[in-house]
Amino acid sequence: MLLGDFVIECDGERFDLPRRVSTQALKLVAVRRRVTVDELVDVLWPESDHEVGARRLRNVLWRIRSACGELVYRDGNLIRLSPSVGTDVEEFERLASAALSDQVRPDPGHARRALALYTGPLLPGDLFLDWTMTHRESLALLHLRLLDDQLGRALDEKRTNDALTLVERMIQAEPFEETHYVRAAELYARSGRLQRARSSLQRAQRILLELGVEPSPALLRLRQRLSAVTM
Repeated sequence: MLLGDFVIECDGERFDLPRRVSTQALKLVAVRRRVTVDELVDVLWPESDHEVGARRLRNVLWRIRSACGELVYRDGNLIRLSPSVGTDVEEFERLASAALSDQVRPDPGHARRALALYTGPLLPGDLFLDWTMTHRESLALLHLRLLDDQLGRALDEKRTNDALTLVERMIQAEPFEETHYVRAAELYARSGRLQRARSSLQRAQRILLELGVEPSPALLRLRQRLSAVTM
């Protein structure tokens, strides 16, 4: 598991790797499924001579195998994730893509299972490692696309509570995006929960104040409209 946390699990049993460098190597291979030896050496030991790094890598692969079994293996100049190993990232991407392509007769199970898998950003403990950033941003965008798609479906089908759950999740994913708060406030107001609507706008204003940004006309109009309604 790579989303929201890093976990190695087999048949319900969790495993830990003895050294941080072994964990980093496994994370990189798990995200990409295959990595060249040269790239892995450069990421793990950027200041080391290549031959020294290659010897260290052999030791790292041995440690992974000793602690967790055949998770990775060497295939010529590639280090590959074992075909028997699955990741939540792969499953999330598969299900999210299926949900977004199901335009005629969508299977709600695809989106539901994909959203359940996305428990947080990719490898949140490694936010500042260069090799994680592109993958993390790509997955975050796919997550938001899926949320927006499901929100549109919920609104079309007048499933207000489901829509609110989705828009609140969008707020959690993008806490500095004002439009999510405005959408939440509109939905709360539409369902008669005026105090929750006002609270959403207040949350947005606190965020905007923190950013030093003025509220949008849409937020100001909605706030004025809600102020005119008797609590």
